Amino acid sequence: MANRATLDADGYYVVQGQGKYKITAKGKDVDVEFIPEDNFLGTADGISIRRSDNNGYDTGWSTKFPDSEPNVNGQLNTMDGQYVPTVTPIDIEGVDKTSKRYSRCNSKKETPTFNTTASNSAGDKIAIAPSANYPAKLVDPATGRTIDETSVTVAREGTYTINPTTGEVTFTPEPSFYWYSQRCGSYIVSASWSK
Repeated sequence: MANRATLDADGYYVVQGQGKYKITAKGKDVDVEFIPEDNFLGTADGISIRRSDNNGYDTGWSTKFPDSEPNVNGQLNTMDGQYVPTVTPIDIEGVDKTSKRYSRCNSKKETPTFNTTASNSAGDKIAIAPSANYPAKLVDPATGRTIDETSVTVAREGTYTINPTTGEVTFTPEPSFYWYSQRCGSYIVSASWSK
């Protein structure tokens, strides 16, 4: 007998190191949502889905005639449904934003945008928007790597703070940065979208 899955508070079945699944009934079928972990690529282990009817019968049975009526689920050798997602990488490019303000050295805000490098059937690049599940992250200029912190401070410049769910970046210059540049200057703001 298959084990019943334990769901988290949001109704997801979590597979550590791969991602999380949510199943929603849709008549005689089900919709399966899979959200991979940030660094997961490849084919996941997948999940088995057992349905039951009002009479207590379910899909957890095996065929007696595998040659003419094969089992649907190869993992359990039953008629249970099975969903095995594959996550493939996509190339994304950022479009830098420049913020210019010369009158005062105060905070500046811009929202870099991101697109796929490939085009869809209409010839358009697909816009990629950050979200709570796929947040925008800053790149630490000292290491060139993305960081989970929402702020990074650059010596003799100031602090960059990102809103992970929108991608908006706020730059707060150090007071001395005005004197260093003799104006508030032009700042290029970039963010990294975490796939």
